[in-house]
Amino acid sequence: MQLILSRDTHRAHDIPLESASLRASVPKVKAQRTFQTNIPGHFVGLPRHRKTRVIASNANQNSQGSLGDDKDKALCSWLSQCDAHGFSKGGKLYVGEGKHGRGVFARQTIRPGETVLSISLENVALMDRFQSSHTAVESALDVSSWTWYLRLAAVLLLQVADESSASRAAYVNSLPNDFCNPLRFKASEMREIQFKPLRKEIEGIRELYEDAHVLLGAALPESVGSPASVNWALDTIFSRSFKIQVPDGGAPTDTRILAPGVDLCNHSMEPQLDYNYNPSTGCFELTASELIEADEEVYITYGVYNNDPYLLSYGFVPEDNPHDTCVIFDDLEEALDWHSWRYDSSEGDWPFARECAQTNMKEQSIHADREYSVGRDGTVDSRLLAAFAALEPAEDSEDERMEQAALACMERCVELLESLPTTLQEDLELLGSASLSKAVRVIIQFRMGKKLCLKECAVAEEIFEMIVE
Repeated sequence: MQLILSRDTHRAHDIPLESASLRASVPKVKAQRTFQTNIPGHFVGLPRHRKTRVIASNANQNSQGSLGDDKDKALCSWLSQCDAHGFSKGGKLYVGEGKHGRGVFARQTIRPGETVLSISLENVALMDRFQSSHTAVESALDVSSWTWYLRLAAVLLLQVADESSASRAAYVNSLPNDFCNPLRFKASEMREIQFKPLRKEIEGIRELYEDAHVLLGAALPESVGSPASVNWALDTIFSRSFKIQVPDGGAPTDTRILAPGVDLCNHSMEPQLDYNYNPSTGCFELTASELIEADEEVYITYGVYNNDPYLLSYGFVPEDNPHDTCVIFDDLEEALDWHSWRYDSSEGDWPFARECAQTNMKEQSIHADREYSVGRDGTVDSRLLAAFAALEPAEDSEDERMEQAALACMERCVELLESLPTTLQEDLELLGSASLSKAVRVIIQFRMGKKLCLKECAVAEEIFEMIVE
């Protein structure tokens, strides 16, 4: 792997971290002002993960009903009546139980390019736009200032309240009533997380829910405006909605929808099905991207993220997620303060370090206040490397400065690993306990992923190989 850097260049390659044991001591260096550089790529490092199909169930597995029960049958029957024939007797899909809980399976061999399910936005899906039947509610609200999740939650709850309409009732009745939602973690379970960023995210989402209680509770009928009803609606849309572009007055507009049938599919990093909106048919469609055998479970992707969104929105943690990351500094000021303490670097060099980090930030179009992280695949935040390199002695070569910056990141990972209450091995042993609650089990899986990110960067096998053109 190479890193190509100079004051005049804007090109870079991956930086692998140096080999070290978890208890290794990284030599301190006296820091002075050094160079400025741009490193393309928010993260730089040496990817080493194997390409595997990472699969997990979504919030469907939290449903109180049995798999393939009467609610599923009613939903499939309704979809067939709406000309969404994917789940009909002659269709290509069926709902069943697999290794990952409730899921969707191929009824027959499906060829690449075949459309297996087509959902009408007008007659089947629920969109974050108020329907004609909601005119009275919409006119009483300032919905123009509402975010998508408030609009879609309101539309879903109004559908529940409309007892006179059988439209979409089968879908609403099929939705789970209980979710593995971190917002409902107990205080004792919150302490098991061990990583501050997730706790902060949970607290922020709790505030979002509380604000929604006030807005939706005041706007909706009393029968569906309670905090419990609002919680259910928000849990549903955050775990099951899709973002698509739908024409609105001619221009494509980002729109969130609930897509009955599509949301029964579980998640994989390597799905066999693609989904998109087809403007010529007005439908949200599922299309095969590869050959699928009969009775094979079919998957979609919920997106490519680190583990935080999966846990926060869907209540699960993908196994061995190669895209997971772990925050090692909340912001640049914390990183610079740590470097000054650990390496006795001069605070007089901080303005130059900030300049280098901000240059990389602008190159990557990211926010200045975004956390600084390391990745599961051995990657390191380029802004952090640029800032730390700027604190190294000016007389050192560019290679030496970047090497010391990467070593500092490595030591930070070692430090964080040693500060945690449990080790990876201890977490693995805890997972073998049959007495764990579902919440604690998923929390342990989550924190193990973060520790793997730290360990990957702390014990990377490669030595630095930097070439300056």
